[in-house]
Amino acid sequence: MASYRSPISCAAWLSLALLGTSCGGGIGGDASDTDAISSALVGAAGASLVGPEGSSVVVPADALTSDVTIVVSALGARRTPAGTSAVGAAMRLEPAGTTFDKPVEVTIPISPSSLGGASLDDVVVIRADQGSSVFVPLPTRRSSNGSSVVAITEHFSDFVPVLITGASPFGACGDSMCVGGESCGSCPADCGVCVPANVCGNGTCEPNASESCSTCAFDCGTCASQVCGDGILDPNETCDSGMIGGTALERCFCDDANPCTDDTMISGSMGTCNVLCAHAPMLGYGLSHCDDNVACTFDAITGSSPVVCALTCANVAMSSQQWGAMVCDDADPCTIDDALGYNPQGCTSESCSHFQIPGCVTVCGDGLVSGTEVCDDANINSSDGCASDCLSIDANFMCPPGGGACWNCGNGTLEGPESCDEGISRDDIGCVSNCLAKDPSYDCSMVGLACTFIQPCGNSVLNGGEQCDDGNATMSDGCDASCQIESGYSCPTVGVLCYLGVCGNGSVEGPELCDDNNTANNDGCISTCLGILPGYTCLATGSPCFTTCGDGVGAGLEGCDDGNTGSLDGCDGSCQVEANYTCPPTGGSCTFMSPAGCGDGSVTGVETCDDANVLGSDGCSATCDVEVGWVCMVPAQPCFTVCGDGVTAGPESCDAGASNGMYGAPCNATCNGPAPFCGDGIWDMPPEACDDGPGGVCLDDCSG
Repeated sequence: MASYRSPISCAAWLSLALLGTSCGGGIGGDASDTDAISSALVGAAGASLVGPEGSSVVVPADALTSDVTIVVSALGARRTPAGTSAVGAAMRLEPAGTTFDKPVEVTIPISPSSLGGASLDDVVVIRADQGSSVFVPLPTRRSSNGSSVVAITEHFSDFVPVLITGASPFGACGDSMCVGGESCGSCPADCGVCVPANVCGNGTCEPNASESCSTCAFDCGTCASQVCGDGILDPNETCDSGMIGGTALERCFCDDANPCTDDTMISGSMGTCNVLCAHAPMLGYGLSHCDDNVACTFDAITGSSPVVCALTCANVAMSSQQWGAMVCDDADPCTIDDALGYNPQGCTSESCSHFQIPGCVTVCGDGLVSGTEVCDDANINSSDGCASDCLSIDANFMCPPGGGACWNCGNGTLEGPESCDEGISRDDIGCVSNCLAKDPSYDCSMVGLACTFIQPCGNSVLNGGEQCDDGNATMSDGCDASCQIESGYSCPTVGVLCYLGVCGNGSVEGPELCDDNNTANNDGCISTCLGILPGYTCLATGSPCFTTCGDGVGAGLEGCDDGNTGSLDGCDGSCQVEANYTCPPTGGSCTFMSPAGCGDGSVTGVETCDDANVLGSDGCSATCDVEVGWVCMVPAQPCFTVCGDGVTAGPESCDAGASNGMYGAPCNATCNGPAPFCGDGIWDMPPEACDDGPGGVCLDDCSG
């Protein structure tokens, strides 16, 4: 397989410095050591400079923005870092420091006798600025002629191919090689600047950036041998970690390192890099599990534990104005939209109101559509889509309903929010009629030209009449060459291989987590059989899923679930809500609610009082029962306490009953402190005439 392979790991290639500013590396040699091979004036069209014995420099089109005379020279002197050995001719590319917008190919011939038994795949080209001692390895691969290596660079300097001759001499910042996890940020002395992710030349074949053997041979190789472990995602592979040795598990595995997913191998063999994995979220993990299925509540995760994948949720009811902003919006910024008769439990409202904001006026040109305006592009100019009075839209133009710049779909120019424009109006083929979206079955990259149809089947996107798309167009894998589901297979996830089995047949197959013999979505096992709803337990026998009262998760026919099967706490032993309680439907503790009518100021039904509130501790409790020590005589009026009834309540600090007001009693006649006591040295008048304490001249009964 003609792919570049060197002692530098794929992770290290991601940290190479190849774009933008100065490069690192010192190889040696100066102008007196060079021998010019070729030179040419190269511009935006690109060019190839060819030297003897297969040496060459290829500058692609659009790599340069202006004409530059490029000189390719052979270096007579070669100096390499410790632990390496030069195996081919060193080259110098000038003008020194020239940078390119696209990678430039440098081909250097290698004599087989210089390899000493090593392979061309072991050669890596290193680079340095003239006179510098900082070395930077480049992405290197074997050339197609089998006698040269090809490297890519985006900066002109000196280049020499080497073999690593000893134990890895690199890995520490300051060793002049950008390897071992070093990056531009952590070690600029070694790394300089980097080729970023998803750019051809960073040493990693990235299919998500449309890199392949044909579009980026430097990263992806030629894919001739399709070897598992070469780090290249070949057509016959679903993964390739780039590990040549090690176990099959290390080379290609299903563990996504997320403790909150169940990782399952659906098909394939981990030793041959064709594993198909499923990563199903564990029960109780994800924002969707905090959804209480009530449209007029704000659902949020308030806490989580990534170890056990448990969440705590908040479900806050919307106000009538918040709900009104969703269902009653009249698109007028000068009104406040509110819902009348709003029911936060049923998420319904009888009608809407639109309160006019005082002082708010409609102004054409303020960028907001209001009042009678049909558009407002933040100016009062004509011929730009929105008329100068904001009351009409020019022909062929479209304007945002809330205000903003208009655009002309079909004029062949990208304007405003357009994502495509074919130069023809409203054709609905490829580029949709408002120019805001593209059909994934079409390529609309050439603005002003008609979109071109692309083969959709096998692109991991459902297009047209496709029933499935597993990322290929092969037969007998569940999704056939025309992207139709084959008999006996299920294809629940676009871009993932189908599995042999059918959801709803009562048998758990492939990646299925449950199968309750149907494809209903709200009975515990979701319609694709790939997930189980919170609060349910599903067996593998095809029997219906069931809920467990007392597990703390409300589900199914349960009206509540407070984590126990006791009663008199709001949720009874069969998980139904008890009278005068409200309970969260998804599970949790219940809250006591006052009975209907309590707090309206009228004593009705089983009420023994009603003081027009449900506060409690004021004589009439939250359930409208008279509290101990209080008297509630008149409905809707406050209750009061009786000093001398022997019960301390409300504002009383004491109440000694019938002995109130008598000498020696522990409480006084107003129940707000201790009773007068003769001999305490305190003259309480009346009834005392004097009190000078024990042994005084006052009589023993304090009467004189």
